[in-house]
Amino acid sequence: MGRDAERVKETPLPSREGLGEGSAAGESWPLPVGTVCPECVYDLRGSTSPRCPECGFSLHILRTPESQLPWFHRRKLGWMKAYWQTVWMVAARPKRLCLELAREVSYPDSQSFRWFTFLHADAAILAASASLLVFDKVHRWNGGAALWWWLGGINFFIAVLLVGIPGIGSYFFQSRLLPVSDQNRAIALSYYLWAPLATLPLTLPFWIVGFALWSDQEIWPAAGPSAAIGFDVYAVFLAQRRFVRFTQYLLHRGWWAALTRLVVLNLLAAALGALVLLVPFCVLYWIVIWRSLTG
Repeated sequence: MGRDAERVKETPLPSREGLGEGSAAGESWPLPVGTVCPECVYDLRGSTSPRCPECGFSLHILRTPESQLPWFHRRKLGWMKAYWQTVWMVAARPKRLCLELAREVSYPDSQSFRWFTFLHADAAILAASASLLVFDKVHRWNGGAALWWWLGGINFFIAVLLVGIPGIGSYFFQSRLLPVSDQNRAIALSYYLWAPLATLPLTLPFWIVGFALWSDQEIWPAAGPSAAIGFDVYAVFLAQRRFVRFTQYLLHRGWWAALTRLVVLNLLAAALGALVLLVPFCVLYWIVIWRSLTG
């Protein structure tokens, strides 16, 4: 699907040069087909007005030909600054991401952002698992090989989901209602929707403190891991909420149509997770058979 997005040449947006009088202010640039107001979802195709005629939302940013994604300007801003500004934009100002459908979107940029987010999220899971193994030795919980196998399976399961779900989700934006160029832009932008997952490392101190203070006689140390789990669940919820909002804006559909796609995505993720869980089970099964034959 990524190859499809790169194969099809994007429909170039008009430049400001040669648009005639008033083009410097960006008021005579007719908006392309498929552009809707991010505030009220009013169809703005062909509009030359500086504001949405329905709700008054300023349309100046829609006529800016250069991407407004901070990640696009990472060489000028610096990689970390541009990355976290993009994460903040997606998490706190999702309408700004929807506005990027009005201009060209770089698919390679979206992929680099996707893998950067994967590294942030997965590093947090690995670090929490490593801290549990350390405190297993410190507190002498005697988790042993079972704990290693359990944590290995959990980490493999989460890594597969972090890699697979953004790719699965992008297929929901290959709609026959849209021209191919709009589909490609939507597919590229869909990888930014999972930016809230980059905040998972913020929960690491809660895991470490909870494991460090854990005691069979006290309940309160469990507050740390409980808070971390709550934050992680909220980050996933926020990413899925952005998926719903983007679907509404792109396909001009209501909540039910967007939620239906989200439910299907979660079912596919569950199926992928079940398939992943079969892998260690099959490995253990064949180890048992091998030992029984060679023992």
